[in-house]
Amino acid sequence: MRRGVGLIVAGLAAAGLLLAGCTETVSGHAAAPSGSVPPPSTDFPSSTSSSGPTATPPQTATSTPTPTPASHLACPHVVDATARLAYDCISTGMTQGRTAMWPVDFGRVVDTGWTMDQGSGRVGRGGTPTAAAKLLTQEMLQLSYGDPAPTSKTVHDADITVGSARGHLVQTLITINSTFRSQRHLRVKQEQLWLVVVPVGAGQLSAWYVSVPDLQKRLWPTVPAVLNTLRVV
Repeated sequence: MRRGVGLIVAGLAAAGLLLAGCTETVSGHAAAPSGSVPPPSTDFPSSTSSSGPTATPPQTATSTPTPTPASHLACPHVVDATARLAYDCISTGMTQGRTAMWPVDFGRVVDTGWTMDQGSGRVGRGGTPTAAAKLLTQEMLQLSYGDPAPTSKTVHDADITVGSARGHLVQTLITINSTFRSQRHLRVKQEQLWLVVVPVGAGQLSAWYVSVPDLQKRLWPTVPAVLNTLRVV
């Protein structure tokens, strides 16, 4: 599934918060059109009323710079040297590729034309982790879940620590529109999206996400453990 970005991209570009490398379209979680590259594919609470991860101030950075490691773009542990992020894969059988929005992306088919996904990338100029996480989440909601658009509920929206850096997490429960599901003969009804933006250097931000449909909801409780593997490198 693809949707043109149109005014959405224009608005995000004006805010300077687009993921680096984003092009005219953004890959969705459903099947890509013929000839395109398909998407390969701290505990926090289940509702905003519960207590979330504790946001602690970042540690004082050392004066000696840490060399950026070489990329390792394969599961079970990924090192995205361009985004300066490292993290574990949520599942086995994840295939590495890239989408228009996410330069590094992993996926696994879980339904007809639908994938479970995880990825990372640099965020464009300026902004804060909070603003970038919210805008990128909205972009994914508008471009990646079909037309008619899905409904969504913010499950968690808070600062978190990633190693010694302070980032921001937005967790969203997405309900796929029934008309879109019927048109695509989908069994998936809901999906949870976790998206984190974290500073990786002076004035530099990167983003990480994982999206898990309800057909794999047994993995939902494991996402906090995967999130705890996220590090700036």
